[in-house]
Amino acid sequence: MTCIVGLIENGVVYIGGDSAATDDSSIQTIKGSKVFKLGEFIFGVSGNPRMSDVLRYNFNIPLPTYDGQDALEYMHQCFIPDLKECLEENGVLIKQDEITSSDAWVLIGYQGRLFVLESYFHVSESALNYNAVGCGMAVALGCLYGLEDSPDLEISPQGKLIKALRASAQFNCHVRKPFTIISTSDEIK
Repeated sequence: MTCIVGLIENGVVYIGGDSAATDDSSIQTIKGSKVFKLGEFIFGVSGNPRMSDVLRYNFNIPLPTYDGQDALEYMHQCFIPDLKECLEENGVLIKQDEITSSDAWVLIGYQGRLFVLESYFHVSESALNYNAVGCGMAVALGCLYGLEDSPDLEISPQGKLIKALRASAQFNCHVRKPFTIISTSDEIK
């Protein structure tokens, strides 16, 4: 369980995540981050931590089919097929009744856009400039909506994500500090 939040501001995508690892009756604070950067992409993973491991250490991000390919088209035509193949090779896919899925949801920042990769490999893009996944998403989205509706507040994008994650941790027992925030403008670490 977790909370991953994302925000687009001035063409830069920011993603933040918490540090909780939970099951039905216990919680631990993990050392690693649920958010990370690979090339032009930033990721925040909710659900099975193995998805994060495979994305981070085993997945070779494919090139677009052609120059100028729309980011959403690229996600469907290039990124998802290669990711599914990589997940299958690494034993992460769930196959039931001829349906392939994973037990993770992922926020993806790419080319100034914020995508949600759902467990059945549907890729969507919110009409808003922010989104969230994980069990703390409703509180985080409510916080971001409130901040959006208060333009007189001067809060940095990182500050907005911290506020959303703090609100989520306050009202959801499966979300915990410390929080990590990254952006598409950050250098690869």
